[in-house]
Amino acid sequence: MKSAKRMALLLLFIAFLESSQQPVQADNACQQACSSNYQLCLVDAEDGYDQCMLTPDGQLSYCTLQADQFLYECLDNCSTIYPTWQGCPIQCYQHWGLDNAQCEGQFNLAQQNCLNAQQNANSLCVDVYDACYNNCPPD
Repeated sequence: MKSAKRMALLLLFIAFLESSQQPVQADNACQQACSSNYQLCLVDAEDGYDQCMLTPDGQLSYCTLQADQFLYECLDNCSTIYPTWQGCPIQCYQHWGLDNAQCEGQFNLAQQNCLNAQQNANSLCVDVYDACYNNCPPD
């Protein structure tokens, strides 16, 4: 489920990225400079997203590792401390599932923040391009 959700978000992101990187018209040197700056701006925005995602990716890994560790300790306690309680392992797995859902929720929120930041950066690229292009002298 986690990978399907990440794949869907990735596909949505790629579709947005492709739509935001449409070629721009460049008929003279000024317009070509505007176009080049626009393309560089989009690359910087994408790099910013990649940098932004380093923290959520690391936090997700750490969070799921902690959930796994708790599960192993819980199951160990089931076999050593509560060997006659048959519901003990079920409780461990339920807690583990809730922990992982919380990890995924925190990741999704952070990922959405990174996507929003990139979308804002892409919009700024468009605004700067438009201003640059509109200030170019006519042919």
